[in-house]
Amino acid sequence: MIGEVFNQLKAEINQNRLLHLLIKHFSTNLIINENAVSYCALRLETKINKKVPENMTYYSRNHEDIEGMYAYIKANLFGNNLAVLIIENNVGLGMW
Repeated sequence: MIGEVFNQLKAEINQNRLLHLLIKHFSTNLIINENAVSYCALRLETKINKKVPENMTYYSRNHEDIEGMYAYIKANLFGNNLAVLIIENNVGLGMW
């Protein structure tokens, strides 16, 4: 997703910068993770879903539906904003 956002902004970014990304929805989160091999994202999602499973009855509150609570918990764990380094007009994420 960051690549898509960056490609849309690339014409406006012409030097080294710090790009701040913010999702203005309180049940959505942003994370950057390794994508060198295809199973990394799946492993991360699997681990997160074990820690914060969907539709658990103990999420129930008077004014909140059970189905959305896991999303709010994940959003609070990971946050809704990121800062990404832009180096020489490219996203400076790197590989290891």
